[in-house]
Formats: sequence, C-alpha cells, structure tokens
Amino acid sequence: MGTSVQKARYDHIDVAKGIGILLVVALHCNFHFDAGNAFEMPLFYFLSGLFMSSKLQFSEFAKKKARTIMVPCIVFYLPIIFYNVLFYFTHDGITIVDCFKKSAIPSANWFLLSLFEVQLAAYFIIKYYRGNKPVLIMIAAMCSIAGYFLAYYKVASLAFLKTSVSCMSFFLLGYAFKKQVLELKWPRWIELAIAIVGFALCGFLFYHSDAFIFWRNNVQNAPYYVIAITAMTGIFAVVAISKAIKQSAVLQFYGRYSLIVLCTHIYVMKVLAVIIHNPALLFFAVAAACAPVVIVCRRWIPRLCGL
Repeated sequence: MGTSVQKARYDHIDVAKGIGILLVVALHCNFHFDAGNAFEMPLFYFLSGLFMSSKLQFSEFAKKKARTIMVPCIVFYLPIIFYNVLFYFTHDGITIVDCFKKSAIPSANWFLLSLFEVQLAAYFIIKYYRGNKPVLIMIAAMCSIAGYFLAYYKVASLAFLKTSVSCMSFFLLGYAFKKQVLELKWPRWIELAIAIVGFALCGFLFYHSDAFIFWRNNVQNAPYYVIAITAMTGIFAVVAISKAIKQSAVLQFYGRYSLIVLCTHIYVMKVLAVIIHNPALLFFAVAAACAPVVIVCRRWIPRLCGL
C-alpha cells in the first residue's frame, strides 16, 4: 500500500500486504481483535520502507510520489467532499467544518497523506545515511520516542504530522532491514514459530497493559515499551507467516492492490452495512466486493489509482 509497482515483485511481501489490508477491512467492519491496532498501520510503513530509493533527484522523486500516492488520495476523497458539502447545504444549524469532523463517511486516506510526508522526509535521511544502518536505527528510535512524547503531551497536530513522526521509525527500519526481509530464507518451521511467538507476545502485552492505540491520531495510551514491542512483534509475525505461506493468489491480489482496497473499502462497507449487520458476514462481503472494484479501477482508471 502506497508503493509503486516494482519490476521485481516479492510474493511474501504481497502476502504480507494482503494480510495487512484485510486486517484493516476487518477493523472497520468491527470483526477484529483490538491488539491488531498495535501493528496494522506500522506494518504498512515498514513494508513501504523496503522499497524506498533515493537515487532520483528530489524533484523527480517528489513528482513520482505525488502521482502514486497523492493523486489516488485526492481522487478517492472526492466522494466524501461531495457528500459533506451536500449535507451542509441541506441541513440547518451545522457548519461545514462540523460536516467534515463528524462525517458519516470516514476515510482511510489519511495514511496516504502521512506516507507521502514520511517519504519526502525520509528521502533526505536515506540520501545521506543509506549505508549506515546503525545511524538509521538510531534516527528511527529518536522518531519513535519523539512521536510518543507528542502523543503523551497531546501536542496539537496538522495533517497527521504527529503520526508521520511516530511512523517514520517503522519506515526507516523497513529500509534498514530491507535485505534481510526481502531475502528471508529461514526454514518454514522457524518462520511459523516466529509468527506464533510474535502474535502471542503482541497480544499478551497489549491486553495485559490495557493499551489503547490509534495511529491515525497518534494516540499511544500505553507504556512506551508496550507501544514499541507490540508494533515490532506484530510486524515480524506478519512477515514471518507471509514467508511461511510463500504464495497465495488471494492474499497476493489484495496485497498488490492494497492501495485501491484501502481507498474504496469504506464506501463498499457503508453500502453493504445497510443490509448486513453481522460483523463477520459484513467483513467477508466487503472483502469479496472489493475484488471487482479493484478490477474496474485497474482497468479503467489505473493512473488515478497510482498504478
């Protein structure tokens, strides 16, 4: 999600993205374990960092990211703008700001704006330190701690900048460990063991600390060690289980087109939720309905989808 199509694809990364985006769909359908909140969005920053490159000039890099990230972000937000403006003109006693703050149609497009901010900032960090893994890890740790204190002191933010500061850490770690993740060659039993231990540790720490994590607004209501460990163990668990799976046509499809699923699934859910009230059934219906939506978008508006 949020990365351009690469010439060489890695099946297990597409599987990981597929698992991640289906977890996001499940979250919005209320068919979800709360512990997933700890790592679902950090996972996508981490996976995006795997394919980061600073070889282009910054102007060309920015144009490319604007085309592949910001164009779909804006395009898929237009129906929400139209709905909120229409609601404002057809209802008395409400401001246009209230219409957007309390919109009946929420948006997951915030991730794309934040990812765009992260990639622009990361360009300069990676440009100068790409060969120095210890420095990149140190900067990632500093961003993580800074983001935590921004959350702790409830510092006001604009355009999800607080979230971008926090999640820069996962993006940089993805870049720093790209070779290890992309070329992962452990025995399958080790991958499965890592996945089981990772998910178990993430869940134990999350529920034991009574954590509440909401990355969209950089809400981190838990001790710092819980935030850091649950995010990273969840990420490692998804990567490990994805490598163990290796190939899955369904998960690879959702992973490869996770950006389109991210931007459209809430619209699909709002329609289907009118007739489907069971969270599990709603999740499977939305996931299934997103497949033809992806095919249509890929066929008729690929450029507007960042493809």
